[in-house]
Amino acid sequence: GRYQVFLGVDKMRKKHPKEYYRRLKEGAEYIIKESKKESKGVPVSKWLTEIEKDIPRTIPSVPLLKSKEGRASLLRILVCYYYRSPQSIGYCQGMNLIAGGLLTVMKNEEDAFWALVCVIESRLGYYTKSMAGLLVDQYVLRSLFAFYLPELYDHMKSLDVDVSSFTTSWFICLFMETPVPYKTCLGLWDYLFCYGDEMLFQVALAVLRKKRKEILAIDDNGVLLCYVLKLGADLEKWLLSDVSRDLGELIQSIATLRRRYQIQVLDENSKIAEHSRVDRIRKRYRIETAEEVQELWNTFLSPSPYAILVQNCIPSMVWFSSALAKAVYPKERRKWRESGLLSGFMSQMFNIVDVSGTRQINFDNFVWLTQILKYGSNTQRAKLVFMFFDMDGDGKVSKMDLFNGLKKVQRMYGGRKDSSDRRKFMMVNSFLFWYSMTRNESRPFKQVKVVMEAKPFGFTIGQLKIGKTRFLEVSSVDGAIEEHNVEPGWKIYSVNETVCWDKNVEEMVEICKHATLPCHLVFEKPYDIKMSSNEFVGCIDMLIKLEPRLNQLFFAREAKTLSPTAKNVKNSLKGSSRKTKDHIVSWFRDKLK
Repeated sequence: GRYQVFLGVDKMRKKHPKEYYRRLKEGAEYIIKESKKESKGVPVSKWLTEIEKDIPRTIPSVPLLKSKEGRASLLRILVCYYYRSPQSIGYCQGMNLIAGGLLTVMKNEEDAFWALVCVIESRLGYYTKSMAGLLVDQYVLRSLFAFYLPELYDHMKSLDVDVSSFTTSWFICLFMETPVPYKTCLGLWDYLFCYGDEMLFQVALAVLRKKRKEILAIDDNGVLLCYVLKLGADLEKWLLSDVSRDLGELIQSIATLRRRYQIQVLDENSKIAEHSRVDRIRKRYRIETAEEVQELWNTFLSPSPYAILVQNCIPSMVWFSSALAKAVYPKERRKWRESGLLSGFMSQMFNIVDVSGTRQINFDNFVWLTQILKYGSNTQRAKLVFMFFDMDGDGKVSKMDLFNGLKKVQRMYGGRKDSSDRRKFMMVNSFLFWYSMTRNESRPFKQVKVVMEAKPFGFTIGQLKIGKTRFLEVSSVDGAIEEHNVEPGWKIYSVNETVCWDKNVEEMVEICKHATLPCHLVFEKPYDIKMSSNEFVGCIDMLIKLEPRLNQLFFAREAKTLSPTAKNVKNSLKGSSRKTKDHIVSWFRDKLK
């Protein structure tokens, strides 16, 4: 259809995996089904309640949206969009009218969803919590109104009726039913989607121009406000012919005024004006002063102030890394070789606070992370380290999780070295040996038998000390032994049945040098134990001894008692996964990085 072409629906759809909408729909159907259990005491999300209340109010004159099937489709579309962008937008009242209008034209539910994505995300600033884009365009409209209709503007200003008092719904709903009737608005949308946002301003000015005499005849503030709020009952086809004549006239003026007012809106929002928001954040994270909250807000916006304000979140890992380094690592970051970006350190930190798996970090989650890193108790920081090492988010830390986490830390400081993987394998295996022994397991190690047909064997020998006990271990591998997948950090148990646990390094070298061929070597490797959060926290001191730079990253700053009273990031992540039957959060994380 025409909307698919004008909006670029197919192009938007192709940017995403084929299963994208189906997965979202499965999650939406699950959460809608769960919401019906409210009578059984199951709490329903506030945003879902708002959507369900708005469904019956959506263009009730259209038969499709009066039917059970049509309303069910509209509900699914809006819930799917909420899960597409929960941190930045979620659901904003007025989106129901846009989604409803699109559904009546496109008929197909998935097409209507993608059309909604195109409409909303081409003017994000209208629908985010900051509404920065809406504020800018209302300033633009006020200037155009004052310039093109000065007499009418002065009259309304004298009665203290500002355009923002009645145009919020105009812009958010793209005039659908507010104030333009459904059928007329569909024709208006043809122009809007084809020619762009100039139509928003042309229509607003045309409506005011058409009602000029009636507005000038009103000299009471309350009466005038009621009148302009109900504009549109008799707007018909004249509107399109009147507006289409002037298309193109305002394009340059709008662009110039937008640049001007973006600076103003950014300046107005550079300070957190809502005292309730400041107090909530201070109480939740035990921040001592409002000035500290303001400083964090400035840091949050710093990578790209207007873009982050418009989206109400940090949508980029690069921007996030800049803000986090500025807030927590102002000196330490000088030692990093690549700002934490190429090693994957910042990417993993980003994943920790990306609680919805949609690559969006809101201010609350940013504050949570910075406060834990700067002032959290040692236990809280250790749990954060656990989340860092839990690469796949399964609630357990495995051998490969340890290896990959250490690799990110070491590469951030030392760059990519060919020999570094050997060292990391040795560190991880040594750590797992120590961990197994501290648990007093009956069989903490697994024996691996290797037969060598020729010399040299291709490994070097070192010594591992666990408590008062010393063990011989493989310190590096290079050559024939690699074919048997022997790793640095494995213990050397015997050579041709000669037990080596009581030998020193020099004695072991001699034994290997004089060993007869074929030589039967027996190594011991640790089992690949998966540690829970509590088990991991109990081992944090040993892990820091193996990799001291973990201390600089997570424990170097002064510890305080920080006990956020609201949901922490880990609980938010679990909650999101549970509510959507794991269809949405985990899938986003796997597919959309």
